[in-house]
Amino acid sequence: MSVCSQKKTILYFSPHQDDELLSMGVDICNSVSGGHDVHVILCTDGSKCTVRDELANGKKCDKCPGIHTYQLTEEELTAARDEEFRESCRALGIEDGNVHILKNRFSDRKLTVYESKKTILQYLNVMGPDCVVCTLDPNPENHRQHCDHKGLGYAAAELFNEGFIRELRIFTEPYFSEFFQHKTDFIRGETRKVIDTATALVQAKIQKAAEAYSHWEPGAGRYAVGYHDISEAFDALLKKGSSYCHICKRETVVPVPGVSQCRKLVVSLVSYPARLNSAMNALATVYEQKLTPDAVILWLASADFPNGEKDLPDGLVKMTEENGLSIRWFGDGMRLHDNYSRLFNEYTDALVIAVADAMLCHERFTENLYHSYLFYLEKVPDIRICFVPISIARDFALCEEDLYKIITYCNDEVSSLKVLQDENRKLQDDLKMKHSIIVRLAKEIGKLKREPKI
Repeated sequence: MSVCSQKKTILYFSPHQDDELLSMGVDICNSVSGGHDVHVILCTDGSKCTVRDELANGKKCDKCPGIHTYQLTEEELTAARDEEFRESCRALGIEDGNVHILKNRFSDRKLTVYESKKTILQYLNVMGPDCVVCTLDPNPENHRQHCDHKGLGYAAAELFNEGFIRELRIFTEPYFSEFFQHKTDFIRGETRKVIDTATALVQAKIQKAAEAYSHWEPGAGRYAVGYHDISEAFDALLKKGSSYCHICKRETVVPVPGVSQCRKLVVSLVSYPARLNSAMNALATVYEQKLTPDAVILWLASADFPNGEKDLPDGLVKMTEENGLSIRWFGDGMRLHDNYSRLFNEYTDALVIAVADAMLCHERFTENLYHSYLFYLEKVPDIRICFVPISIARDFALCEEDLYKIITYCNDEVSSLKVLQDENRKLQDDLKMKHSIIVRLAKEIGKLKREPKI
């Protein structure tokens, strides 16, 4: 990436220990070399990494000597990963004072768009609105991308759209480079794609930084966590040394008047005793979403459970303890739309997704809805409450069963469903037209192949 002569403050928001190197390392080196004020902010503890189980499985591997007999707590794993992160940042040329590990950082896989926006805004408020913000690209087409990567990426994109960021750089993970050419229709403003290849000097720094993640010295608390976790990505980075970046710019930083800076994403459902097993299955799919909600609420009738939580099945209680599920109680006669009304009153400025208790959500359910929200926000700027299930269409492929589709409400309670239906109808017509053209071409090619050569 070309280096601008004007000195900037550049903030790299890394969801986990290793993302600063694997996805943004080349750009960080270039920014440091250009004399810019470079900061790296680590946003989660990385504690849910599966390497913790691997290090205790009693087996051998090709990444370290001996047998895996290391029983690490989540805190010990986090400490090991933090040391890898700090050492990597030093190798990339970042001063220790510019390496930030959030004091109250988020648990791995719990980084929501709402919390990510608050974190980014916190640094912009301290360091100034002209900072360049860098993080990972929230690719709506990539179902393998980590939910924390998506949360940070969508947060940065929305802040850019709202006018809080002048220059945004979002990086596609090099191990997902096949997704680099995707559309960025949810980002407003000038956007260009840049692929940077490391120079020999930068590649030497990348090599040094990668060694931090392959450092094996259990006695010193070094377990090569990064390399155990995703060795193929490190090998590819060292071999190719490329970064894949979407650079988004706007002329001025002027926040849009009346736009909420931070909106929570809330999922809600209603159930009753005969359907609790179905509800728990539905909730399990909610907690597997690629875009993590800020709150999940289950509404139950108090008359159905006279002893309150004591009458709940163990699986549901476990969800309240481990996943943060919120149980809300209501009196007799509550209908589905009453659920919406209560949510509207409690979360006066949130994006609410109401699902049915028999609905098995596709893992990209919340992301697809959020992506649609960003896409249509420019057309319907007063969108208030977003998504309510109705059994009318299946074209958005938002869940495994063809029963639900997006519907959007605005502050004035006017549904923009018709806008979405019209847009979808145009897409369908366009696809049908292209399909018919392809069929005609295939027929013509078939005729040509059957004709005798002269």
